[in-house]
Amino acid sequence: MMESILVRGLSVETVRLLDAEAARNQVSRNTLLQFMLSRFSKEVALNNATEILL
Repeated sequence: MMESILVRGLSVETVRLLDAEAARNQVSRNTLLQFMLSRFSKEVALNNATEILL
């Protein structure tokens, strides 16, 4: 099952950076964010979350 998340509060510069990186990799911004969040959640699952965030 897929879930949806709405991200608010990103700066204009952050969105521009995400757009540029998505274009550079020829993927949508949504796909890029999915990849980044998936990668982060896998890292958290493999490591102690406290170590990652500190």
